[in-house]
Amino acid sequence: MDNIVILIVHHDDEALLVKRRQRDNAVTDWVFPAGIAEDNPVTGAKQTAKYLLGVDSEGAQLLEETQHEQTNTGVTYVALPVASKQLSVQDEIQDTTWKNPRALDALDVDVDPRVTSYLSAQA
Repeated sequence: MDNIVILIVHHDDEALLVKRRQRDNAVTDWVFPAGIAEDNPVTGAKQTAKYLLGVDSEGAQLLEETQHEQTNTGVTYVALPVASKQLSVQDEIQDTTWKNPRALDALDVDVDPRVTSYLSAQA
């Protein structure tokens, strides 16, 4: 079964958020980058980060595996530390921003508490 992989791409004390262009050209709110992992979520996260953002991560770490309550789809959070904030994004990414974990509430980003705890520990 395919799982949604939420990428917690971070550099120093900031995490990456993106706005994605939808098929109808509407733009989403700020979210963590995400993709689909067919098998291994860590491998899928690294592949998605490379394709979607043009970044590599050697220290990928599985943070949380859960089920989306409404769709019963698997959701996995994977932390991806990167050496640089340099990105080479695909066209579906409308905008990017790097934010300190304490600033995520101001953007109304829905964040699992374990993700916030991990990011805070990296600062």
